[in-house]
Amino acid sequence: MGAEDTSHNATIGYNLEIRALVGLQRWADADTTYKQYRDAARGDSVALQRASNAPLESIVAAKNGRVDDALRRIEGSIRSRTRLYGASHYLTRESRGIRGAVQLIGGAADSALRDYEELFTVLLDTPSGWTDLSPTGVRGFYLDVVLDEYLGYVAARYRAGGASAVPTAVVNRVVQLLDRVGTGAAQQSIIDASARVRAVNPELKALLDKEQALRGAVQMAFREISDLLAKDNSKTPSTEREKILIRIKELRTATDRAQQDLDETRKTISSRFPAYRDLVTPVSPKPDAVQAALGNGEAFISILPTRHGTFVWAINQNGQHALHVSSWTERDIAQRVQLLRKN
Repeated sequence: MGAEDTSHNATIGYNLEIRALVGLQRWADADTTYKQYRDAARGDSVALQRASNAPLESIVAAKNGRVDDALRRIEGSIRSRTRLYGASHYLTRESRGIRGAVQLIGGAADSALRDYEELFTVLLDTPSGWTDLSPTGVRGFYLDVVLDEYLGYVAARYRAGGASAVPTAVVNRVVQLLDRVGTGAAQQSIIDASARVRAVNPELKALLDKEQALRGAVQMAFREISDLLAKDNSKTPSTEREKILIRIKELRTATDRAQQDLDETRKTISSRFPAYRDLVTPVSPKPDAVQAALGNGEAFISILPTRHGTFVWAINQNGQHALHVSSWTERDIAQRVQLLRKN
């Protein structure tokens, strides 16, 4: 790769290669590459820490038939994040969503859906949740897999028994996912363009700058807690452990205070500038919200091509709704579009 296998540049290269293989659904190759990455890092504690990624490891293991191993890895992540962030933190719920995907792969749908609800509570029902979890950022390439597994489960249920075989609660989540996944690129463009809005309104700019600073402070404090926890092990001298525990307690107090300030700042932004909130960090609408926005004689139709087929959902002003999953995949549609353009 043109660099030492334990160097930072090599880490970047391996990550890009693994991301590409995951995106191409080449799970065996991703598994092999990730193993090479981990093996190369052994003997170098810093490089091994950089190479460790429990969510990615669990997904790759599950996709290669090692569901028990995958569950062990992601449950370790849940315990670690619960200890570090708390059970209701969005990163803890993200790990539970990843466990849900692993359980779907393993055929344990009931348990999986409970874990997915934890993820969806943050991702779809919470303002700023989609931004906090950054589906298009560093973690995006495995969070995309988690959402893809859910849609694959829904498509399989539909083909087995039609729309009636898909539980109402699941349909409601599908409606939100169709809205979010289908408008992800446009939403990111809106967020990127929001800097221009900040410049126009000084009060909004001050609140958004405060929100960003508080978010950064929370992340830095959690990062320090994580580093301290890594130092606390059976070989740590008692005097050093006592100092670590005191510092962790101080950081947790500071983090709780910063998180409360962050929540209050977000509430202030929502109440003072609701139009900005709805534009940049909207909550994904459920069917009843879509219905309420329709006028007499109007209907809403949502269409999303995926590798599992094309999802079509519709609702009218009277609340009548329908779900259909076409056998046409996104590749099928792309081919037909090419044929139409040639004619």
